[in-house]
Amino acid sequence: MNTKTLDITFDTAQQKPIRLSLPKINQALTKELVAAQADKILKLNILSPPGMQVTQVKTAQVTDKTITILF
Repeated sequence: MNTKTLDITFDTAQQKPIRLSLPKINQALTKELVAAQADKILKLNILSPPGMQVTQVKTAQVTDKTITILF
């Protein structure tokens, strides 16, 4: 069984990374789509922990993992 996870890393004003992981992603992701949606998340300011301000999208990557069920 293959699973893909999208990991988007945001940076804060304090230089601390905030990571958003989205499991079981759609196969049809593009760089442009991910960048646009990450910018929307940034503008909504929903990932800022108390006392920190998320300032930019730093990285985005897809992790492709194969899971072998033994029993």
